[in-house]
Amino acid sequence: MAEEEPVSGQFVSADELNRPLADEPPPRPSLHDPELDEVDVLRALLMDFEQSHPSQSGLEPVVFLDRYTGTTTAYQKIVEWIPKAPGGVLKEISMTSDPNALYQLVISGKTMFQDKNLSASLSLDLQRMPVPFGSERPIQIYVKSTGPSITVDGVISGEQRL
Repeated sequence: MAEEEPVSGQFVSADELNRPLADEPPPRPSLHDPELDEVDVLRALLMDFEQSHPSQSGLEPVVFLDRYTGTTTAYQKIVEWIPKAPGGVLKEISMTSDPNALYQLVISGKTMFQDKNLSASLSLDLQRMPVPFGSERPIQIYVKSTGPSITVDGVISGEQRL
């Protein structure tokens, strides 16, 4: 039998690539170390990112969707979210349009707009806006008809802090 020649370089088996990570994270490499290779630099940058963006595990997704169909000329609530303690994060508010509908939007108990007609569906990206808790601080979408029958939808999405 011929003896195999040793191969230069480092090889990693599939088992090594797929093994679970150790319980303790590896020590953070210093970016000022002249001996760092590309992998160590990437590891350091990833650790910095993970520290600056903590886990979102303390949040529970919430989505409230409902529809209103009718002819009433008084405001009717389409959808509402009352965040529980300790509050939440508001991500998006959406409303479908109807030429005979007028809208009112309330965020944290403050009327943002009222008696507004939408020429197209509206989706507001609120970019994870923090919202306080309590029944005096609801997020609500209201609608009323100008007379004819309307059919509209409203959506509130966010995350409830646990």
